[in-house]
Amino acid sequence: MSTLTIPDDPTNDYLMIAFRMIQNARRESGLVEPTTRRQDIMLSCISSFFSLEAAINRLYYETFEIQEGSRRKINSGVPSSFVTHTHQSWSRISVRNKYLFLPPLISDRKFEFLTTTEPFPLFDEFIRFRNRLVHPNMEERSIMVVEHSISAPGDDTIVKEVIGEKSMAPERKKVFPLTNFSTTFQDLTTKDAEAAFEIAVRMRLVLLYRLGALSPKLSYEKPDGSVTFVTGPEVAGLLDLRFGGLPNQTSP
Repeated sequence: MSTLTIPDDPTNDYLMIAFRMIQNARRESGLVEPTTRRQDIMLSCISSFFSLEAAINRLYYETFEIQEGSRRKINSGVPSSFVTHTHQSWSRISVRNKYLFLPPLISDRKFEFLTTTEPFPLFDEFIRFRNRLVHPNMEERSIMVVEHSISAPGDDTIVKEVIGEKSMAPERKKVFPLTNFSTTFQDLTTKDAEAAFEIAVRMRLVLLYRLGALSPKLSYEKPDGSVTFVTGPEVAGLLDLRFGGLPNQTSP
C-alpha cells in the first residue's frame, strides 16, 4: 500500500468563486438591490487576488515544503543567503515580492518577472485596487437632495429626492491608468471584477508557461444551465479581453 501526498490547494477554487460572482453580478443587473450586486463584485475581485496568492504559495510548497526528492530544483547560481531568506521569511513577504523573489530560484530558463513588462504593471495596479477593498479609507461623497411636500387630508408627507451626487475620491485614470479600476465602493461595476479576473488569469498563465505551475481551471454554468469545464488560456476566453493578447508559451 502506498500513500499519496497532495497539497490542500484552493488556487482554482478561488478562481471559480471569482467567475461565479461575475456571473451573479451580470444576472442581477436591474433585478436586485445595488448593495447585493456590489457585494458580489467585491467578492469576485478579492477571490481573483486570492487565486494569485494561492498560486505562488503552491510554488513555494513545491520548492521548500514537499517531501524530499519531489521538490523543485533550486538554481545553483542563486546565492544561498537569498534562498534562506526566501524560505524563512515567506509568511512575512508581500504577495508582490513573492512573485519577484521565487521565480528566479526555480526557473530553468532564469525567468523572472520584470516590473515594467506586462502583465506585471497590471498586477501592480490590481494590488493597489485590492488594498483599497480590504483596507478601506473613508472617502467623502456629496449628495444633493431636494424635498417635496405632499399634502393630503390628515397627512403631511415630506419626500426627499436625490438630484445629484459627487464623490471626492480621485479620478480612476489618475490612480489606475492601465486598468481603470473604480476608486470608490459605490462606483464598483462588473468591469472591475472582469478586469481583476483577467489579470489573475494572465499572471497565472505566465507561471504556467515559464515555471510549469498549476494551470488555471474552472467549471462554470452556461446560459442554458449546463456545466462545462475549461483550462489554461480558455479560462480567459470566457471574458472580453481588454488588456491585449494573452501570454503564450513562446513569449520571453
